[in-house]
Amino acid sequence: MMMEGVSSEQPAADQPSAKAAHHEAGHAVAAWCLGVEIEYVTLKDWVMKEPLTQLVQRDYPTDREVAETWAIQYLAGGAAEERFTGEPSIGSHDDRKNAAEVVEPFMPDVDERKALLASLDEQAVQLVTDRWSLIGALAKGLIELRETSRDPFHQMTGDEIDQFLSDRQSR
Repeated sequence: MMMEGVSSEQPAADQPSAKAAHHEAGHAVAAWCLGVEIEYVTLKDWVMKEPLTQLVQRDYPTDREVAETWAIQYLAGGAAEERFTGEPSIGSHDDRKNAAEVVEPFMPDVDERKALLASLDEQAVQLVTDRWSLIGALAKGLIELRETSRDPFHQMTGDEIDQFLSDRQSR
């Protein structure tokens, strides 16, 4: 699977841009798989001056199921970075905080929330594992392109991505 115009060479895990690309690709792939609409994915947001996966909806959800979906999407970035580097993600502190904040209204008890977040973290890791080739392809594209549009997969080719897109359309 390739993105048009993107090298098939695997980026080195010690490159900061490669870590960030896999982190953001984890967010984007998780969002796409879970039906969370993204506005764009970038390695250099002009306002924040850091990598960013921007969701279209910016207000926290008012439904628990949607909040849990958002939390998984937040946690998937760190899971992807950790899988890529083999080390715990340094850049996922804010993502973990966001995941906790988005589910807090539905789970005010701290211990119950911690248990829920542990379960959601496991789901994020599983999603990253299941979609690792998609995450890798998007990360490579981000390294070259620096940013993608709302549909980061439209430039990708290959049997797996064709099946993925077909499955998404049939939902």
